[in-house]
Amino acid sequence: MIFTDTYPAMALGPAQLGLLSKYAGNVSKDPTNQKFRRIRLGNAKFAAVWEREEAKQLLAASGWRSDIEDGYLVLPGEADHTVFAMFVDELVQSLPAPTPVAAQPDRPQAAVASAPAKSAQGMSDKEKEFHESRRKALATAKRASDEKKRIRAQIESDRDQVSKRKLKDSKAKEKKFGANVSRYADIGVDLNGSAGG
Repeated sequence: MIFTDTYPAMALGPAQLGLLSKYAGNVSKDPTNQKFRRIRLGNAKFAAVWEREEAKQLLAASGWRSDIEDGYLVLPGEADHTVFAMFVDELVQSLPAPTPVAAQPDRPQAAVASAPAKSAQGMSDKEKEFHESRRKALATAKRASDEKKRIRAQIESDRDQVSKRKLKDSKAKEKKFGANVSRYADIGVDLNGSAGG
């Protein structure tokens, strides 16, 4: 419980956390899509979230920035979107469980008792899906990092090879142009007709 230990008094309701959870899900599904990495600050639904100082701290800790584009909250490309998803998921799980509805005469008691079990099962599946997507994202990031290391090593190897090569002396003679040129022969032109051989 990283975020809830730090900010135990998070005063966001289920609807506000649901909106943040939707944003986190969209970014997780398609992390490269810039549409999902921007939130319009003028959005009426998001205004209820953005007015809370705890929400601003959560979004800032997750990498969201309001100083990149006017009127938008932006998650930069170098920011890890899984941190945001992890914080939101943690907050959703920290919400108190809904109280069971009292048994009504026309409603069987068994149906009321099974409702929390279904939501707990749904949370478990959601949690599994979150962890699986995080594992895949970390594996993809590791592959990209390994590829970058391989390319850097190849570049260094190529540089070493080039620097170790013995440069051969050129047979061309340095010609000086400008004020020192007084004849055609100074620039390599033979006017005696020995052209083409």
